[in-house]
Amino acid sequence: MTHEINADWDIGATAQMLMDRDTRGRQYAAGIEAGYQLQRNMWVSAGYNLLGFKERDLAGADATAKGVYFRVRMKFDENTLQGLLSGDLLK
Repeated sequence: MTHEINADWDIGATAQMLMDRDTRGRQYAAGIEAGYQLQRNMWVSAGYNLLGFKERDLAGADATAKGVYFRVRMKFDENTLQGLLSGDLLK
């Protein structure tokens, strides 16, 4: 869940659950996060997980581990990548 404070700042709360079908085990993570929009469609965030888990098979598992984490997010689509796809950036 995310709440936009203004055009550049947001805060949020996270809740995650990892279920293992083979062992029927469950692991949980929960925390809080604050983010800042560096430029259009690009954010930097910091958070703290009160509960957490580690799973070596998950990419980006640091966002599920207990403790402090930092991340960068970017929103893009085919228009954002237009120059790269057409080869314009390689000239």
